[in-house]
Amino acid sequence: MHVRVEQYNSTDFHMDAFISHSGTDKVVAERLATALQRRGINVWLDSWSLTPGEPFQAAIDRALADARTIILLVGSGPKTDWQDLEWRKALEATWSDPHKQLLGVLIGKADAPPFLKEWKMLRLDPSSTWDSVIDQLATAVREGKGKSHDWRQWRAATRWNSDQLQAWV
Repeated sequence: MHVRVEQYNSTDFHMDAFISHSGTDKVVAERLATALQRRGINVWLDSWSLTPGEPFQAAIDRALADARTIILLVGSGPKTDWQDLEWRKALEATWSDPHKQLLGVLIGKADAPPFLKEWKMLRLDPSSTWDSVIDQLATAVREGKGKSHDWRQWRAATRWNSDQLQAWV
């Protein structure tokens, strides 16, 4: 069994993307992270970046704050309380930093959660070409929010207040 452990230290590591995923989508998340790294994107992924014994909530909060892009992988499995909390923190991070972008990736036949219904999403499924989707995602991460003329395609049409955010839970 091969286990990859990398400690994330914000003082010596530039993080391009944070990948949020459920436990059932771990294999897809790792494959996505590997593909992005091959394209020169520095990725934070919990199974790679958390150190045993490290308080994971503080590490995830720090990584969400430091990432230029947050990628939300949305699978068809049931949403967990942990995933719900992480998505809320991801939304808060993008609202508090106008330069941070949020990119959604649907896995298979998964439906976008209500708070992402108005956003352009990429879909990873058997009919999509893996490399094409990863190339699109890598380009979006590299260009960053505000650098691309098309960055608005990734934004919600409207901002949600905290009451609206609670409503989709």
